[in-house]
Amino acid sequence: MRKKKRTHQMPVIVKMSMLIFAISLMMPIFNFSIYGKLAPKETMNGVTTVNLWKQFTYTPKELSEKFSKDWMQDKKISKENIAFLKEKQIFAMFLDETGEIVWQERVPKSLQKKYTIQEVAKLSRYYYHDYPTFTWEAGKELLVLGYPKDSIWKYQIIYPIQELQVFFSWLVFTVLVDFLIIVFLGFCMEWIHQKKMKKRDKTDEARAEWIRFISHDIRTPLTLILGYADSLSEEDGISTNGKREAQMVKAQAMRIKELVSDLNLTTKLEYQMQSFYWEKFRIAPMLRELLSELVNEGLLDLHPVDLEVEQEVENYYIEGDKKLISRAIYNLVQNSVKHNPSGCEIKIFCRKKKKWLQIVVEDDGEKEVDIKALPHARGLGLRIVFQVVKVHRGKLIFTKANPHGFRTELYFLKAKEKGRFL
Repeated sequence: MRKKKRTHQMPVIVKMSMLIFAISLMMPIFNFSIYGKLAPKETMNGVTTVNLWKQFTYTPKELSEKFSKDWMQDKKISKENIAFLKEKQIFAMFLDETGEIVWQERVPKSLQKKYTIQEVAKLSRYYYHDYPTFTWEAGKELLVLGYPKDSIWKYQIIYPIQELQVFFSWLVFTVLVDFLIIVFLGFCMEWIHQKKMKKRDKTDEARAEWIRFISHDIRTPLTLILGYADSLSEEDGISTNGKREAQMVKAQAMRIKELVSDLNLTTKLEYQMQSFYWEKFRIAPMLRELLSELVNEGLLDLHPVDLEVEQEVENYYIEGDKKLISRAIYNLVQNSVKHNPSGCEIKIFCRKKKKWLQIVVEDDGEKEVDIKALPHARGLGLRIVFQVVKVHRGKLIFTKANPHGFRTELYFLKAKEKGRFL
């Protein structure tokens, strides 16, 4: 089954909408968190502002209902409730129909008097002598609760209904206008983005086309060079030195051919021009086939390769393009050979790492490696490895081997079938 890998760009308007939605969700949380940081932590009487009602245990309404119920039962307040008033520094009193105090607890001396209708009105509004006061009907009597000064901020919003209706209409209108502006800007940004993408696609297509033509033009003279070099190396009348030089020409021509092949492949992977043959296959047999190819090419004379496959992963499958994954591991071996011409030992490990299949290729070469500059610092070979792993949604890690050398770790997900790993 062939699958052409494509990348899908999320429209800018969708990104913008998601961003605005996220901001609208985060703003209330942000505002409350800022308020919690900046709000004064204590008032003049030591009452914590943020945890005000937690400090007082009950809201004024809850406390008024509690005391009114207690009073209306037998015209008394329980010792428990009186102790509560003392603890919270709240005073309370009941006024009869004439404004006389019929019961009181902790009422300041300046407030122990008969109350007129005007003073009762003041008690019911905001503050009375700077005490935040609250009133509640308890049968024929009136309950008055007075909280400590500077402990509660009381306010009342008064607004004409007609003005309020206009305000909400204007609010809906402005929200709608803002939404339309955002949508318009989103479409404009998406149009600009699409124009840039088309321009970039044309540039990428032209670059890939140029690389394809250059690669095609190079192959013809390379084939001739390889043919003549091969003939000269086997010609009877050519001296030993001449045959050696012909072999060197042939080797360099083969290297150019491989570079052209790598350039073509990396270009196709970069611009999603490569058609992938997606299949489920066992990784262990593929590694052994690759090792046989390396032996047949004669690469292992100075660079012996040791392959180690855990028994547990012998029958594990991965899903992907078998040839591309094999090419990536081949490139890693070639990388070790290329940068250690005097020889080195190469090891390939295949093991299980949680949900991943890990393939490790490492050598014990003496050459120092700049890990930060990889994969670009070591040419097209490692670049292809990087692209192949990216296509397969795997992981790639470059490290220094212990005690010296170069180590590459490749991670591929195990294939799944009906929710189970194969």
